[in-house]
Amino acid sequence: MHLVYITYGPNEKNHVQAYFSIYSFLARNAPIKSINVITDQPLFYKNIEKHINIIPVTSQILSEWQGKYSFSWRIKLKSIELMCRKHPGEAVLYLDTDTILYNNFSRAADIIANGHAGMHESEGTLAQVGTKTAGRFEGGIKHITFDGINPFSTYEMWNAGAVLIPNTHQCADIELILKMCDKMLEEKAHTVLIEQFSLSVGLKKFYGLEPLSPFIAHYWSNKDEWNEMIFNFFLSNNLQCLTEKEIIEKFKSIDFSTIPEKRIKKNSNRRLKKLVDKYFVDKKVRYLRTGN
Repeated sequence: MHLVYITYGPNEKNHVQAYFSIYSFLARNAPIKSINVITDQPLFYKNIEKHINIIPVTSQILSEWQGKYSFSWRIKLKSIELMCRKHPGEAVLYLDTDTILYNNFSRAADIIANGHAGMHESEGTLAQVGTKTAGRFEGGIKHITFDGINPFSTYEMWNAGAVLIPNTHQCADIELILKMCDKMLEEKAHTVLIEQFSLSVGLKKFYGLEPLSPFIAHYWSNKDEWNEMIFNFFLSNNLQCLTEKEIIEKFKSIDFSTIPEKRIKKNSNRRLKKLVDKYFVDKKVRYLRTGN
């Protein structure tokens, strides 16, 4: 099984998350054949390069991967395709950077042995998701028919923060997923969910799906708390000049039950905070003068 991340852009938080996720596999000595980081910031991964394959990509490649409609989430699909073509017949596990391995990884092998694919967890049909975004998306794809996959809207939506592909169909699976993605973009469906839904439908068609959430955590809805914990972890390691072996041992002692994996805040909470920031601005702000 080959693990792959895609990280790009200058936001260090995303790259630090990738480090933390990689350490979760090293700490559990997970039986992974290779750990691969596709990135336009290869220098960010020098400290861990002996454990990973760094696959540099240029801004031009990333732009091409976005496709005709400049859809940024299509980059994820192209990264998965790259790894599947690189390792034909061998399982590929894609992870967003805001994920960790927190339980026995042998369950991934069981999913593959069953002939199934995996995604983080089912969110239900679009109607069951119940959000305005899902409703707009469902309305935009009801009329689309694609290679006998009909009706689209009856399929379950799965969270795509973790994607496990058996990779046993000579990439016909990921090719279909990319075609579905591009078809929905062409039809101007609500874009936010297109990549996620394409993976959900395509992998269900080829393999059936099982959840990865029993052993992979995806903290997308509570990044602020996790980022603070991750920052403190690496800051402490740096200040103490810990060796890599010591960092891995320290990672094993983290109690992940003390921080919520999921924390869904109501929109009214965000709107009120934004309103407060707008009308109650900071005063007496002063900057240092340099160059004298």
